[in-house]
Amino acid sequence: PATRFLASAAAAGLAESLTLPIDITKVRLQTSTVANTQLGVGRQIVANEGVAALWKGLAPALARQCSYTGLSLLLYEPLRDRIAGDVPASELPFW
Repeated sequence: PATRFLASAAAAGLAESLTLPIDITKVRLQTSTVANTQLGVGRQIVANEGVAALWKGLAPALARQCSYTGLSLLLYEPLRDRIAGDVPASELPFW
């Protein structure tokens, strides 16, 4: 169980770290009255605040994603088995 949690948390952390700049520029674009493209917003952020600004809020984003994804993948099978009882996983309906 610990290995599953750590592996899924690490994968979620990597994914969050790589996609956070996209999310930052998307939110800024949604609230901007000047820029009209996501790339333009990204350039503005880098020019005015520096490259590190593309990763503002990384710590809380990692805490959220790593805990949520880690726990989701850790708890899925035990909860599924508890709910399904003795029914083999291959016979469970997919809905």
